[in-house]
Formats: sequence, C-alpha cells, structure tokens
Amino acid sequence: DHNAFIPPRQLAGGLVDGAVVVGHPDEMLADWLNHHCQSPLVYIDEPGEYAVHSAVDQGIYQAVTELAAMGHRRIAYIGGPSRYMTHAIGYEGFAKAVNAYALNTTQADIIESTSAELNDCAQQYLPIITSWFKSKQHPTAVVVHSAVIARVLIGLLLERGISIPRQMSLVAVAAHGDCKRTYPLLSGIEADYNAMLDASLGMLKQLVDHETLSQKQVHIMPRIELRDTVCPPANV
Repeated sequence: DHNAFIPPRQLAGGLVDGAVVVGHPDEMLADWLNHHCQSPLVYIDEPGEYAVHSAVDQGIYQAVTELAAMGHRRIAYIGGPSRYMTHAIGYEGFAKAVNAYALNTTQADIIESTSAELNDCAQQYLPIITSWFKSKQHPTAVVVHSAVIARVLIGLLLERGISIPRQMSLVAVAAHGDCKRTYPLLSGIEADYNAMLDASLGMLKQLVDHETLSQKQVHIMPRIELRDTVCPPANV
C-alpha cells in the first residue's frame, strides 16, 4: 500500500540519537512517536513529556501591563479556538492581567474565534466591532492571538474609518516576521525561538546522555515589541 505510514528513517533506523519535534505531527506520526519511537524527543510548543513552550500567558500578561500603563482601561481580547493549548493558556494570562489591574473589560469584550478562515473571522468580528463603536464607551485596545486575526481586525477597523492606534491600539501574539510584514507595523508578543531552540537542544543532550532533567516542561518568556499599532488612548 503506497499510502502506508513510513516512520522517519533517521529515528526508526537509529541514525540519530534523538530529535526536537517542531510543529504539530499528523495523527499517524504522533502515534508512532508516542508509542514506538525509542529515541528521546523534545517538543517545541506542543504537548509532550519533554517540551519547551513559549510562555504566551506571561507574554499576554506583560502586553496588557504595557497597555494599562499607557492608560488603557478597557482592553478587549480575541483568541481561540480554545481547544488549542496555546489559546487556552493565552486567555488565562489575559484574565489574570484584567483582574490584577482592575480593568473595565466586560464579557462582551472577550471573543473566541470559531474559525481560522479569514472570511469566517471577518463575518464573526464585524457585528462585534460595529456594536463597540456605537457607544462612546468602547475598548481602546485589543490583544489578539494571531497575526491572521490581527490583519482581519485591522482591515475591518480601517474600512470603517477607525484610526489605528488613536482609536484602537492592537497587540498580537505573532511571529516577529509576521509583525514586520503587516502595515501598520504590528506590535507583537513574539515567541523567542532562538531561546526555545537552545533550551530544547540542551534538554535533548541531557536525555541522550541519560542525565536527569530538573524540568520536563520549560517555558520561555516571549519578547514584547511595541510598534505602530499602540499609543495611549485619546482621553489620556
């Protein structure tokens, strides 16, 4: 059967001592890695016995801290679907920051995306944005959990003549390159992939050398880069 699963020959054939797993393995590969692979594995931003994660909850908390320090009191959040670990953890960081700074964020300001498709996102967000700006009391900043969501939101806001950042500041959980390729230049909560890779390789070396790891799960603080999409709210 030409469709039969063939495991990675480097691991199955013992050509390497172990591997760093980057990205989400498909179902057959994940099953083989979990139940048949005899080599040590370290995962990056995926569930695994040994893994290195971007501490997205800490990053979002810090981003909200920066926005609150500028004077933003009502900050919205768009993330999800929450079935993905990074989105669930990210929302926890946002909720902690809202409580810590006693922000005026309401339940209506917290939106869980139901789809990752651009058109679906636009249709979901449009009535929410419309309802926000019907009132003088609306969010002045929003934290979004992907560059895709950020671009959809920027497009919808600009189409309606809403100024970014004067009327709405925006910070996104996104890769550095995605932030720099978005106009206006996107403020980002950016995973520190260099530090994550260094940590994962260090863990893998310890496992290959049969050393006991002090931590099986390592969390690396993202970088916060504030660019063209943030400023103090107009009323400050």
